[in-house]
Amino acid sequence: MANKPLRDHDGGLWIDQDRDWREVVNVRQVQYTNLPPGSYRFRVIASNNSGVWNEQGDALEFSVSPAYYQTNWFRGLCAAAFLLFLWAAYQYRVQRLHHEFEMTLDARVGERTRIARELHDTLLQSAHGVLLRFQTVSELLLDRPMEALSLPLLGQRFHMVTISCGLTQKCC
Repeated sequence: MANKPLRDHDGGLWIDQDRDWREVVNVRQVQYTNLPPGSYRFRVIASNNSGVWNEQGDALEFSVSPAYYQTNWFRGLCAAAFLLFLWAAYQYRVQRLHHEFEMTLDARVGERTRIARELHDTLLQSAHGVLLRFQTVSELLLDRPMEALSLPLLGQRFHMVTISCGLTQKCC
């Protein structure tokens, strides 16, 4: 082999991860750290005390299982969790916007209702006031027509209405 160890009595170790043979002296164990998950073949060649190398050597096949965070299902679960988080954040934002819109709408409707109530109450009060005056004038008109016509402003309006309606014969 072209990549044999150079010194006698040394062993040579090689694994798929290594670029070249490792030379070891009187060591019966080897450690590899940070091997990624996968299948590997560990090969050993050695020489005897006479310096004769065993060209064939020996091999051991083994595999390193991935850690849970190195598996595809874990990556998929993380992606799904991230998408779920984005969806939840979006739903929360939409809910907040909807709540703000409802609050603004409620404030507008409340203000418009208040204004409408004030206008309605004011208009209703004015209409009731006019009706009461008309009722007073109509009651006075039959009994005391001159007093009814002398009521401030309403009498003049009522007089104009009665004249325009052709009821002047009854008033006068």
